[in-house]
Amino acid sequence: MPLAMLGIGDEARIASIAGNDETRKRLETLGFVPGTPVRVLQIAAGNMILAVHESRVAIGKDLAMRIRMEAA
Repeated sequence: MPLAMLGIGDEARIASIAGNDETRKRLETLGFVPGTPVRVLQIAAGNMILAVHESRVAIGKDLAMRIRMEAA
């Protein structure tokens, strides 16, 4: 399921990232790599604030749709 489908407080691990090399590299530099746990902290106007490693990261819905999460 895409990361964008998670709700506030949900946590899951990244399964894969879709997109071109530039998109995958950008997300990788933000800490989004397969196997990494991600927790949704806040959702506002389609944007998501996420806990990744020990950081808070904000991404738009377009990027959140490219991140596939492992089924719980």
